[in-house]
Amino acid sequence: MDETKKAGGGVRGWLATVNGRVQLMVKEYGAVAVVMLLAASAANIAGFYAALSLGFAEADVGAGTGGTLAAAWVASRATKPLANIAALALTPLAARVWRRGRSS
Repeated sequence: MDETKKAGGGVRGWLATVNGRVQLMVKEYGAVAVVMLLAASAANIAGFYAALSLGFAEADVGAGTGGTLAAAWVASRATKPLANIAALALTPLAARVWRRGRSS
């Protein structure tokens, strides 16, 4: 059965599909997929942190750097499915490049 149908469709179904594909990608590509997922999350947090630090978003985060980092983490959690989709799209390419580099 399709994961979207199991989860009831809509946003929940879409998220279940993304999470299922992430799990399959980790099984297929192993460490390369894990590194890509971590890199996507780190880039997401860094991007939000930079945007908040530079004043692109008005946020009363308080506590200086720690508050800004916490706000960036919360914002990155909201967009995590999009970061996972980017990692899913780039993992096969990264695996090919990694394999080529190791065989040379």
